[in-house]
Amino acid sequence: IYLERYAEEQQDLALLSVSTFQKALKDPNQLIRSCALRVLSSIRVPMITPIVMLAIKDCAQDLSPFVRKTVAHSIPKLYSLDPSLSDQLVDVIEKLMKDQFTMVIGSAIVAFELVCPDRIVFIHQNYRKLCNVLPDIDEWGQVYVLNMLTRYARTQFLDPNKFFSESSNQHFYSTTDSSSDDVADLKDNITGPTSYTIDPDHRLLLRASKSLLQSRNSSVVLAVVQLYYHIAPRNELALLVRPMTRLLKSHHEIRTIVLTNIATICANHSAMFEPFLRLFYVSTDEPTHVKKIKLEILINIANEVNATSILRELSVYLYNGDFKFVSAAIHAIGRIAIRIPEKSDVCLSGLLGLLSCTDSNIAGESVVVIQRLLQLGPTQNEEVIIRLSKMLDKTNNSSAKASIIWMIGEHCDQVPKIAPDVLRKAAKIFYTESDPVKHQTLNLASKLICHNSKHTRVLCQYVLSLGRYDLSYDIRDKSRLYRNLLFQSGDNILPKYAKKLLVSHKPAPLFRSPYKDRGQWQLGSLSHYLNIKVIGYKNLPDFSLLPSKSTVRDVLIDYDNAFIHKNTDVSKIREVISFYSSHSDTESVTESDICSDTDTDTDDDSDSANSGKSSASSLSDNSYSCNFQRSNSSHDNRVLNETGSSSSIGSSYNIQTGTSPRVSTTMHSDLVVLHETINLVTTNDAEIQGSFSDKVLTHFDSFHDEFDPILPTYINASYKEVLNKYNGKGISIGYRMLRRPIHNCPKMIEVELLIQNHDYARVFSDLSLNPQLGTKFTLLNELSNILPQSKVFFSVGIDFNDSLQPAKISVRSIDNQIDYIICIHPSCGDLMLPINLSEMSFIEYQKQLGGMSLTKGVICLNIPFGSINNKIVEFCNLNLIHNSLERSLRYAGVTSSNRSLVLVSISSEPGDAVSLEVKCDHVMISDILFSYIKEILTT
Repeated sequence: IYLERYAEEQQDLALLSVSTFQKALKDPNQLIRSCALRVLSSIRVPMITPIVMLAIKDCAQDLSPFVRKTVAHSIPKLYSLDPSLSDQLVDVIEKLMKDQFTMVIGSAIVAFELVCPDRIVFIHQNYRKLCNVLPDIDEWGQVYVLNMLTRYARTQFLDPNKFFSESSNQHFYSTTDSSSDDVADLKDNITGPTSYTIDPDHRLLLRASKSLLQSRNSSVVLAVVQLYYHIAPRNELALLVRPMTRLLKSHHEIRTIVLTNIATICANHSAMFEPFLRLFYVSTDEPTHVKKIKLEILINIANEVNATSILRELSVYLYNGDFKFVSAAIHAIGRIAIRIPEKSDVCLSGLLGLLSCTDSNIAGESVVVIQRLLQLGPTQNEEVIIRLSKMLDKTNNSSAKASIIWMIGEHCDQVPKIAPDVLRKAAKIFYTESDPVKHQTLNLASKLICHNSKHTRVLCQYVLSLGRYDLSYDIRDKSRLYRNLLFQSGDNILPKYAKKLLVSHKPAPLFRSPYKDRGQWQLGSLSHYLNIKVIGYKNLPDFSLLPSKSTVRDVLIDYDNAFIHKNTDVSKIREVISFYSSHSDTESVTESDICSDTDTDTDDDSDSANSGKSSASSLSDNSYSCNFQRSNSSHDNRVLNETGSSSSIGSSYNIQTGTSPRVSTTMHSDLVVLHETINLVTTNDAEIQGSFSDKVLTHFDSFHDEFDPILPTYINASYKEVLNKYNGKGISIGYRMLRRPIHNCPKMIEVELLIQNHDYARVFSDLSLNPQLGTKFTLLNELSNILPQSKVFFSVGIDFNDSLQPAKISVRSIDNQIDYIICIHPSCGDLMLPINLSEMSFIEYQKQLGGMSLTKGVICLNIPFGSINNKIVEFCNLNLIHNSLERSLRYAGVTSSNRSLVLVSISSEPGDAVSLEVKCDHVMISDILFSYIKEILTT
C-alpha cells in the first residue's frame, strides 16, 4: 500500500523494491506470484514499464489461473501508465480471452473493454464460448461480459422488433410464472410484415443470459435486463418483470436505480408492470425522489381499469407534509386525466375541490393543472372560470394568478361581464405583481379590446400605459407592441389583423413522460440515471442493417502450434468437448487414437487415427470429427512445467482434421481444453517466424544503405522572410526548403536563399554568410554581385541534426553597415526525406517499431478524408505508399540527418475521425511529427 501510494512522489525509493518483486514472480506459491505482479503493476513509475511488460508476458503463461487473473487486472494499470504498449498488451488479452478457466475470462473481458473495446475480431472468436460459460464467470465479470455482448449483438444481428407484429395472438404479459418452460421457449419466428427468424447466435445469447435473472447480485440482474431491453424481441420482455420487482426489496440505493429503470421501461411498455401496481404505492418513510419516481410509474401504467384505484391513492398523498411531493401528486392527477379522457371529469372535479384548501400553495398548483385541462377539455367552461375568478384575491401564488388571468382572457367571450372586472382589479395592483402576472394582465387587456372594444377601451389603454413605464424591459416592449397593434394611428394597418393574432385558436400542449427521453441512454448506466452524458459513456450502437455471417463466429484452431501431452487422459478430452460443444453426443475417441510410445528410441511406430461421428443437436445438423495423428515438429515444442519453466520434447502430437481446420457448427463454441489434458502452447515470435524474422531484422539494421531518398513530391514556391529591407539597410532575405539532401553531404538539406536589393543605386558585392556556433552550414555556390532592384538566388546546405532548433547564420558586409543574424526554422515535415517502400516491406518494418517508437491516437478531421493526402504531402516530405486497404493511407520516409525510419498510417474511423499512427525509432521525432500532423488535419 505504501509503494502504491508514494511511488510517484518518491520514485528512487520505489525502484529499490522492484528487484524483490521480480524474484517473487518465480516463487512456487501462486499467491505470492500473484501479489508480486499486482504490486509491481501498481507502482506508477514510467521507468519500470518494460519490466512490468515482461512480467505480464511471463505470468500470462503461468499454470495458475489465479496468477493469470491477476495478469488481466494488471493490463489496464500498465495501459494507463504507458498507452504506447497497447499492441503488446492486446496480444496478451487475446491469449487470456481464449483461456479455459472462467475466473480468468471475466477479468480478461474487463481488460478488453478498457484497452481495446473496438477489436471485434476477438469477440468473433470467443462469442459462443462466452455464451456457454457465462453462468460460471464471477459476478462482476458477468456484468462486463453482458454489456460487451449487448453492444456486439447490436452490431452483428438485425433488430428483432423491426419485424414484430403487434397483432400477434400471444399476450404481452403472461400470468404464469416467468420461469416456466412456456415463457422460456418462446418462438424464434416473429411474424410481421416480413418473415424473420432470429439468428441462432442471437438466440444463444438470450438463452444463456436468461438464467442470470435469478442471480443474487443486483448488478448482474440489471445487466441482463438492459441486454433484453436493447436486443430481445418485444414479446420476451415479460421475463424481466419478476426479477426487477424482486430487487425492490433491496437497499434504498438499489431500489432507486431499479425504479429508474422500471420508469423508463414503463414509458415505452406500460402494460408490463400492471399486475404489480401495489408495489409502486408510496410509503411515508421514502425519500422525495423515490416518491416522484413511483408517481411517474403509476402515471404510465394507469388505464381505464386501474385508474380509479390510482386516483384514490393519489388523493391520500395530498395530505402529506412534503409540499414538493404533494405538488407532484396534483400534477399526476392532471396527467392521468389527459392520459385517460374517460376520467377527465372526475379529475377536474377533484382539482376544483382543492381550490377551497386552506393551503394557498396547494390551491395554486391545482389552478395550474386545471389550466392545462381546460385547454384539452370542452369549449364551455363558464362555471369553472367563474369559480376560479373568485379565488383571484385569495391566493398569493404568482403561478396560480397568472393561470387564472390567462384562462379568463382565453375564454373572455364566455364571461363577458366577469373579464372586465378582473382586469379592473388587476390594474389596481399592477405595479406590485410579479412579471408573469403582469404579462397575463397585458394579454387579458389586448384580448378584451378584440372582443369588447366599446366598453373596455379606456381601461385597456390605462393598463398599457402602466406597462409602458414598468421596470422590466419585457413588460415595456410588450406594452408598446400591443399599443401599435391595437390602436389606429396614421397609416397603421395592423389593427385589422389584431384579432387573428391574439385570439386565434391555439393547439393543446403535449404532455409526455420525462422518462421517455431516457431511452437514448443504455439502461442501467450512470448517464441513464442522471439523464446526461457523463465522461466515459459510449453511445449504444444502432442495429446492423445487414447481419454478419455466422461463419465469422466459427471456431478456428491453430493446428500447427498445438499438440497433445504424452499423458493425455482420453476421458478428460471427451468431457471437455462435450461441455463446450453444442452437440448432444461427443466424439467417439479411444485411447488408441492418442496413446503412443513416448520414448525417442521407438519413434518408428505409427498411430492410427480413429474418427467418430457426433449426433446432430437440436440447433444444428453439422458434425465434425478430430483425427489425432502423430507428426514430427519442425521446431522444438515446449511444455510448461509446474514451476513455470519450460522443457523441450523431441516430438509432439498435432491435432489435424481430414478436411478443414474450421469447426463449423452453428451453435458450437470454442474447443477449449485443460492444461492437464491438451496443451495449446504457441512458440515465441522468433520461433514462429524463423529465418524470415532474422531476415527482417537484418534488413532493418541496414536499411540506411538499402533505401535512398527519392525526389520530393511537393516543394513550397513561397519564401519565408527572415530579414526585411529596413533592418537589412536595403537588403531583404527569404528562404525556402528544397526538401532534398546534398550529394556530397547527405546529412544536409538544401535550402534556397533569395536575396533582394531594394536600393536604387548601391551594388552589394561584399556580403558574407557565416554559420553561428552549433550550426553546420555550407555554401553550394558563390554569392554574386547584387545589382540595384535585382534578386539573387543561391543555395546552402544545413545539417539540422533531426532537431527543430533553428540554424543561425550571420549576414555581414565589409563596412559593417549590414550585420544581422538570420534564423532558419525548419518544420517537422521538412526534416524528412521520402523513400520508396512496397506494401509488404512497410508492414514488415512497422512490426519492428513498437513501444516508445510508437505514437498513436484518434483525431477529429476538419477536412474531407480525400484531402488528407494533399495536406500530408504539402506539410510533410513523405512518400505515399501503395495500399490495398480502403480509406487508409500509408507514408514512408527517413529523417534527414540520422536516417531514422519514419512510418505514418492513417485509417478511417466512424464519423469524421481518423486513427493516426506514427512510428519512428527516434522517439522525439515520433511525438513531434504526430502533434504536427494532428495540427494540420484539425485546423
